[in-house]
Amino acid sequence: MRRMLSYVVTAAVAAGIGLPALNASAASAVSPIAQSVPASMIVSANGLEWVWASPCAEGGCSSGLLVGKDGFGYATAAQWALKPPVSAFRNPDKCASAWFDSQRSNCDWDDPGFLSNGVAGYGSAAQGGRPAGLDGTATMHPSGDTWLVRGAAQSAQTITFGALTGATFGDATRTLEATATSGLPVSYSVPGGAPCTVAGSTLTITGAGSCAVTAAQAGNASYSAATAVTQTLTIAKATQTIPAPAVGPLAFLHAPVTLPATSSAALPVTYIVTSGPCTVSGSTLTLTGGGLCQLSASQAGNSNYLPVSSTPQLTINPALTALTVTPVSTSDLLSQAILSGTARLSARLLPAAAGLPLVFADRGQAVCTGITDNTGLASCAIPTTQLLTAADPNAVFTASFAGTINYAPTHSPASASSFLPVPSGTVVVTDPVTPIIVKLPIQPAPPAAAPALPVTGINLQNIQNSLDAFIASLTNPHL
Repeated sequence: MRRMLSYVVTAAVAAGIGLPALNASAASAVSPIAQSVPASMIVSANGLEWVWASPCAEGGCSSGLLVGKDGFGYATAAQWALKPPVSAFRNPDKCASAWFDSQRSNCDWDDPGFLSNGVAGYGSAAQGGRPAGLDGTATMHPSGDTWLVRGAAQSAQTITFGALTGATFGDATRTLEATATSGLPVSYSVPGGAPCTVAGSTLTITGAGSCAVTAAQAGNASYSAATAVTQTLTIAKATQTIPAPAVGPLAFLHAPVTLPATSSAALPVTYIVTSGPCTVSGSTLTLTGGGLCQLSASQAGNSNYLPVSSTPQLTINPALTALTVTPVSTSDLLSQAILSGTARLSARLLPAAAGLPLVFADRGQAVCTGITDNTGLASCAIPTTQLLTAADPNAVFTASFAGTINYAPTHSPASASSFLPVPSGTVVVTDPVTPIIVKLPIQPAPPAAAPALPVTGINLQNIQNSLDAFIASLTNPHL
């Protein structure tokens, strides 16, 4: 508020402050303190107006009152940061003390404290630059020169910061787009520990959860600080998948299979067998037979990923098999029948497995059935009613295996014919695990001891000759 004071200025004083000389006898003359500060005494800087003065009241600086005039007053901390340089008040000198102080009309241009701090170093209140407590509204003043400031009130500004749409962990960075009505740039911040970071206007998602983003604008000489606006971004957990087992066709006796140990999020997967011929330990699957192996795979998730489960199924085919018949001639069969009362056929199934039935046939007609032992070998006795058929020179003996859920069906090639023993051969068994090479020697069944018969005057050589003639008659139609 302007205070109007009557004061007579002497010619000498007027000359000292650059004012027009006044008649000392003119009691009604108006002193400078009663006038508005002329524009020539004002320095403009950073949107504010500054004067160098001694703002004491009518009683001089000892009165302890601040003259509030023309809107000038002590600078606030924010205004003081925008003050002009000392040189702005010199050449020509701009000393406005006479318009504020009834007792002083000069400015202490050379005061070192003032030159460095903007406040004269007179008295304890002025120590350290702008006096503490003189923040625009105080009535106390320093005992000396100081700068006063005025300016239009800072304009208000507001921030527009729209709601942040939902996100998912793993999403790409996004650009924040808050604006201030002042057109000044907006800054962003997020609290420590939030599942996001911000650099400039770029927001990066680092986890799932809630991320509070605050937009602020600090203002400047023309605009006051805007009220900060906070928006919360909800970040959902990401989904994950369990890879399907990357295995080819499987068959019983295949080596253990390694299942995917981690999900797409690199989190460990748990497996259990729900049904079927298989077992699992960790991520290793062992095949125990043929059929359908059904698994349950699960991953429990964590703070950033949702849980996931799957039910993979693996078809386990029967193991491939091969059969070889022990080579034998019809004469061997007849010799066995005469000497032991029985003639036997034998074959081997590979891979070896016990308890499997092998059917022996002559030109497709079943002759007998044998059961494999632990080595895969099976044999059977030809019924006596079929011995003559077996002695047929066109007889060709084969073996076949009907198959089970664990072993694939198979049959042998023609492996024996009358009078023409098949030599040892080589069979390659194409098992999916490891190829097996099997060499088959000719190993006819050893003859059993002939039953004890009463022998009286019989020539054994004659019996052998008769047997040879009988066999020859069977094989030679012209005899």
